[in-house]
Amino acid sequence: FGKHLENQGGSMSFLVNVIWFILFGWELALVHLLSAFFLAITIIGLPFAVQQLKMVGISLAPFGKVIVRDY
Repeated sequence: FGKHLENQGGSMSFLVNVIWFILFGWELALVHLLSAFFLAITIIGLPFAVQQLKMVGISLAPFGKVIVRDY
């Protein structure tokens, strides 16, 4: 809702993202994917389903990313 991500990662954030993906990331991404599916069933839930799909990418590799406001 008016914000996007920019990648500012380096080698350390890549390493931490790999560890995150193995331990927690894939499970969290699966939860967001299922949530998006159930929200997309209704017309009112479609905008929230789109946001949940954006959260899938963030939950897979969150380190080294910065949230930037759209103007």
